Amino acid sequence: MSTAQWLNDLISKVAKEETVDFISTPPLTVGGRDPEFRSLVPEETYLSVRVKSLRLPLRRRGVAKLHGVVHTFANLPGAGQEATEFASATTPTALFGLDPKNVSNILMIDRQVVGPTPWRGGDLRLQIGLFSVVEQDLAGPFLLTMTALSDKVGVAFVTPSKPFIEVISSAVGALTRQVGSVKLEIGMDRTFQVPKPGHYALIASSVGELAGAKMDLDPDDGKLKVDGQHYEDRPYLVFTIEAVEKQARWGEIGELRDAYRLVNEAVRANDQSKVRDAMTSFRLLTMSSPDLIATDASDLIKKVDAKLRLIFSSPVVSSKDMSQPLPSFEELGLYK
Repeated sequence: MSTAQWLNDLISKVAKEETVDFISTPPLTVGGRDPEFRSLVPEETYLSVRVKSLRLPLRRRGVAKLHGVVHTFANLPGAGQEATEFASATTPTALFGLDPKNVSNILMIDRQVVGPTPWRGGDLRLQIGLFSVVEQDLAGPFLLTMTALSDKVGVAFVTPSKPFIEVISSAVGALTRQVGSVKLEIGMDRTFQVPKPGHYALIASSVGELAGAKMDLDPDDGKLKVDGQHYEDRPYLVFTIEAVEKQARWGEIGELRDAYRLVNEAVRANDQSKVRDAMTSFRLLTMSSPDLIATDASDLIKKVDAKLRLIFSSPVVSSKDMSQPLPSFEELGLYK
């Protein structure tokens, strides 16, 4: 079963068994005003999804500790015919080892769950599940391992995340099969057609209960307000879809780091032929990278070309000392 279908089936099952609806709101105002967001422009901006805050009014008898787990799955158009997918399962510090007798306040977590990843246009399918997990056996270390894995590969880069999507989703699936120890507090499976950047709320409430209500975010603390009052009746989660101009983690793109290392090694060896070949490979990989928009890819190549010109009298002809090679990949300063 695919990741998308697994979470969709779970949400439907919980909603039916517990007679609970999960409301996903339109973009919310902040203090009664529409916040300013940059538009998502295909091939010019990056898509970012962050979980900003949540509320877990948990009450479980006979339980010493609970952990909160945010599981996210995203599907969006890639550079070619194949879609781009991301999955993460994270237990932020604010959700680790909670006392179920006292968990009723809003937790501000501001957690990146998708991206930044190049926006190519089209639809965004976004699934978010908020689980509460009873502390037992090795639950804590297991969740910390999943969080570390998600932080490393789950949300920013296309190529390294592929092998781990099924691993992360299977791990969350294994948790949910532990009857009585795991509960889905909130779940959403939604396709955003031409997604609009903004703040959204996911609420574990029936449509009828909040029909006609005015929803807003408190500008001071980001808490959800319904008809002017802070909402405290049900669990909720606030997430943000944004368009950003920069890939903040560009220096961590593994295949480009490796290709650049080969350029640097050829420079150190003062081998003109190898410099030419390594730079050709770096250029091709950079321009075809699924993790950079075209303008950033082009700028990164220009940065390397400029450094080579400082070392060689031409890009591949040298009469200079090679004791000071190219700077490290991160020191290229893509956005400087």
